[in-house]
Amino acid sequence: MTNEPFTLDNTPGDLIAFEEGFRAAVYLCPTGYPTVGYGRRVRVLDYETGAEVTFPISREDEAAHLERRIDKTHQWLTSSFPEWYRALSPQRQAVLISLTYQVGKGGFQNFKKMIVALAAGDCQSAADEYLDSTAARQTPKRFARGFLILHDNLTIDEAVATVATASARGRN
Repeated sequence: MTNEPFTLDNTPGDLIAFEEGFRAAVYLCPTGYPTVGYGRRVRVLDYETGAEVTFPISREDEAAHLERRIDKTHQWLTSSFPEWYRALSPQRQAVLISLTYQVGKGGFQNFKKMIVALAAGDCQSAADEYLDSTAARQTPKRFARGFLILHDNLTIDEAVATVATASARGRN
């Protein structure tokens, strides 16, 4: 008998893999650290600021962070598109802020036909162009709500209720 605790069939990797388990997506380990794979601790960085995100996050801290991002996005849209963005209703502005939040500033600028339609004051055509995107196909309910707001100037609550009702009818 040797004093080596592992054999070829019982390697350190086998033990660690068993003890840690494998997860392809980031999760919080029992001690609260972001972890991936076989228990590998990772740092999660904020995409915009590069600052480390600490876990667990509180709803209050995240709400404050969201408000800062909304303010920055609103400022960017106001300065980038001053000829038409300010004239939009608050709910239409909210859709564009949400779109920028989802796809980023560069992604927003790829909605060229939507931007041209908005600059022309044609919200109905802008709404149609808004739906003509990969992002709309990936998140159809989100874009259905945004479409209703852009097209009909519905409030956010009205758009949410309309899409929820349509979804419920589709399940029956």
